[in-house]
Amino acid sequence: MKTMYGTPRRTLILLSFFLIAAPLLSQTNEEVFREFQFNFSPPGARAKGMGSTFIALADDASATYANPAGLAFLRDPAITIEYSYTTKKEITGVVSGNINFGYTQEPVIDRDLSFFSLNYRFKEWYLALFGHNFLEEKQARSFTARSLSNGLEEIATLNVALGLNGKTYGVGLARRIGSWKAGMTIGLSNLAIDSRSQKQKLIILPQFSSETFTTEIHGRKQALTWSAGLLWHASDQWSMGMVYRENPSFALHESIAAVTAGQPISSSTEDVNFVVPDTHGAGISYKPCPGLHFLLDWQHIQYTQIIEDGFTIVENIGIDQKAYYTTDDVDELHFGVEYLKPLNHAVLAFRTGYYRNPNHFIQYEGADSIQQSLFSRKRGDEESHITIGIGWSRKNQIEVDLAVDFWGDDLTVLASLLWRKK
Repeated sequence: MKTMYGTPRRTLILLSFFLIAAPLLSQTNEEVFREFQFNFSPPGARAKGMGSTFIALADDASATYANPAGLAFLRDPAITIEYSYTTKKEITGVVSGNINFGYTQEPVIDRDLSFFSLNYRFKEWYLALFGHNFLEEKQARSFTARSLSNGLEEIATLNVALGLNGKTYGVGLARRIGSWKAGMTIGLSNLAIDSRSQKQKLIILPQFSSETFTTEIHGRKQALTWSAGLLWHASDQWSMGMVYRENPSFALHESIAAVTAGQPISSSTEDVNFVVPDTHGAGISYKPCPGLHFLLDWQHIQYTQIIEDGFTIVENIGIDQKAYYTTDDVDELHFGVEYLKPLNHAVLAFRTGYYRNPNHFIQYEGADSIQQSLFSRKRGDEESHITIGIGWSRKNQIEVDLAVDFWGDDLTVLASLLWRKK
């Protein structure tokens, strides 16, 4: 594997692949893991409609993720389910120069039952059984590059397929302590992964030869996760909350095969630690008058754990080093508003919100100029999310919520249904 991409000319071919995709997140130094982001927004159409703010409010079943202390609001037995729909557009392009290449990322449509919760109170203890998706990613990307330099003609292709599905099932427990509420959850996270990346290189002139490099990960893994939170009601108008989540880490095995024309197949297996970064956050809720809420959440995501605990060198083993790569933690601010309009035996809710998902690029700090240009780039827009939502509840027993999250040309739609036993 050392010799496959060792020369500057060959590395430049690979660079043409990599420059297509901003390295938003990576578990290894290969392209297949470069273009997905975890979803650290709380479940629930109500929270989504308010810009995914819920840490200081947390008064429905989605508190199991947003802030488990909020489970202490739920005095009545209840069932909550959520359905999500996400669409991402196709991305294509062509770049010409000394190396000509084109690329395609196929459109994605995801539909899923993304959250459920069963809530029950036993005396002064508030219990929840829940399940939610923490990761849902499907990708198919292809790249083609062609170069002609100093009488040497090369054609290279890269095909990437990535499927990730992460679900957590767990139990939550909360209790009231005066003007405070405290809660925690513990869960079993399940990760299903199917990934395949294949690079093929053909040297046409002056003498035909070929090289193929293939990596694959297939399987299911489980790991424990937990969270803890606090809520403090300072007055009828103000409340504050804080939460900490220790997210799972999964030990995976990646199969690698390198084939060069006329030489034996070189194969190996690498251990890859797939890390879901830990998070913590705080929020403020302000209620200036009945029926109106303003919310502000701050969330800190420890993306540095991906490098510290999980980054694996798969390509260019013996040449590239983990110490050359770094990334930064990210702070997210979320803002949301909710207005409740009472009707006859019912309530209408109108919601809106905004937040930005900052870029969190993997950066290269070694001496190789090609890798510096690849990993030190910070171009590209942050994701700006605008959310809107509406809700309807009747006699505080049945509640239906709908929310839409717009970012760029992509969107997510959430629909939630809640039933309480009265």
